[in-house]
Parts: sequence; structure tokens; C-alpha cells
Amino acid sequence: MIIELSVAVKAGSKLGIQSSMDNISKWAVVTDSIRIGAWDITEEWLNEIRGSLHISHELIPITNDMLIDKIPAIIGGISGHINGVDKADLSGTDPLLFQSSMDFGKNRFELGFQIDDVIQQCATLRNTIFSHITLNCNISHQQMITCNQNVISIMDKIQKAMITGFYRSSQVENYEQAIKDKLTKIYNNDAIGNMIENEIYRSKRYRKNFSIAFISIDGLKQLDPNGGTSAQDKILKNVAVQLVQFIRATDFAARCNSGEFTVLMPETDLNEAKEAVDRVRRSIKQESVRRNNLITLSSGIVEYSGGKERLAELQKNGKLALKKASLEGGNTTSLFSY
Repeated sequence: MIIELSVAVKAGSKLGIQSSMDNISKWAVVTDSIRIGAWDITEEWLNEIRGSLHISHELIPITNDMLIDKIPAIIGGISGHINGVDKADLSGTDPLLFQSSMDFGKNRFELGFQIDDVIQQCATLRNTIFSHITLNCNISHQQMITCNQNVISIMDKIQKAMITGFYRSSQVENYEQAIKDKLTKIYNNDAIGNMIENEIYRSKRYRKNFSIAFISIDGLKQLDPNGGTSAQDKILKNVAVQLVQFIRATDFAARCNSGEFTVLMPETDLNEAKEAVDRVRRSIKQESVRRNNLITLSSGIVEYSGGKERLAELQKNGKLALKKASLEGGNTTSLFSY
């Protein structure tokens, strides 16, 4: 009996070791694929950038000889963080990747790009790496989710370094002011607009639908006037926190006007987007009951499925759905239908 148990324990131990080794092997597949395919990813990324440039950018060069060395260095650096991202600042954990990212931002400034272009090109690189992993790496669905989350985490650090490099070149070192709302610390209107434009291009290329939720705070202006702007500010901050908490890591939330927010949800249809937004709406409603105030959320959602709509039309349609939700008494979600 003891011998049988000992054998079973050893067998289980071997299975555990084998499972761990298999897991490490899967991460090595992804890491090696990105590192070896760095030049292919670079070429695909540059093609994506060329395809997404506006007419006004036609005379702007995409790259130069200096940057050709930096792009593979950035992609190679990403591969080293694919199985986990350190919470510490990139400058301390990976100085080579940090410097290469800074050099990229500096290069964008020198070539005449704007800060929105840096953000868009960084998002395009992230999407190009997503596509490369999907097409070339045979890993499980759960590993793919974890992998994508890690790519998003490291790309956030890289984007910050790129923007810092850009602004240092222009003698302005204010990363937060470039893309974040000052009060809520989530993305601002300009940043989310640029992300939506990029997602339209990606959706057409890869035939992936996405949805946008336009959200307004019901009752914000009816708060006790004695509370002043600080009472409204607390509500705005709380809604922003809950948006970030309830949406996926691959979604993007922004504050666009006084009491309005926008959430971009890649590869998400109307019903999936409604489920996500309603989770936030119900949470805010429960809190309003607890705090005895009138704060609720109204939402309008529009889906893009590869048509001819541009940013302005998507915003118009989404806000029509939002208006419908508000006219119905608020605390509800309306879906735009063509």
C-alpha cells in the first residue's frame, strides 16, 4: 500500500513537472516566434502604417535608416515580456527596450509626425503582434488571452516611453496631458477618436467587427448645488473607475465631455457590448440607491461591421442611440440599428 502510494505520488509529481515544462514550452514558442519573425512583423507594421496614413501625411516619410534598427529591437524586447510583465517602470526593468522606444518617439517628432500618430502607430504595432501570434503560434485559448493581456501591458509601457521621447524632442515632457483626461485619468476625446480611426482600418483589413458605447451620466446636473463641482467630480471619477473595472483589458474607456464617456470594444458585437455596459450601469444604479442620489447611466451603442462609415458617422449614430436611451427615462441602454 505504501509502495503504491509512493509510486502514485512520484507519478503525480512527474505529471506536474511535465505540465509545467509544457507550459514553459508553449511560452517559448511564442517568444521565439516573435523574435525570429521580428523583420516580418516590422514589414507588416510599416505596411499597416502606410495604409492608415491620411492624405495630409502623404509627403511624410515613414522611416529612415536609424529607425530600421530600432523597430526590431522593440519587437525583440516585447518577446522577452510575453509570459509576464514587471509592474516596475520599463526604464529600470528593461533599459534597452526603454531607450529604443524613446528613440522611436524622438524619430516620429523629427520626421514631422504628430503625437496622435505616435499613439496610432503604437496601437497598430500591438495589433500586428496580436495577428502574428494568432497566425503562427499553436497555443491554448487561455494562453492566448494571457498572452494578449501581457502584450497590452508591455505596449502601454512602450507607448509611454515613445511619447516621452517625442515630447522630450519637442521640449514638452507631459505624457498625461497628451492622451489622458486630467480629472479621471482615463483616455481623453482626442485619444479615443484616434483609436477608433485605427480600429476602423483594422476592422476592414481583418474583417473583425467592433462596437462603441456612448455613455452619459443621468442626474449629474441635478446634484445638490451646495456640493459644488467637487460632488460632480467625485461622480465622474467613480464612473471612470467602474468603467475600467468592468470592461475587458482589450477595451478602451475615455471621458469625452463633461458627463459623457466613450468605450471602444474591439471584436465585440452589439449584444456583447450591451452586456459589458449593463454591468457598469447596474453597479452605478446600486450605488446610487445606497448613496441616496439620482445618478444612473444612459448608453447608446453602435456596431461597425466593415461598412463605409467613418468616425463622425459612428459618433452621430451612437449618440442618436444615447439620446433615445435618455428620452426613455435614463438608466437604460439603446442599440443603434441601421
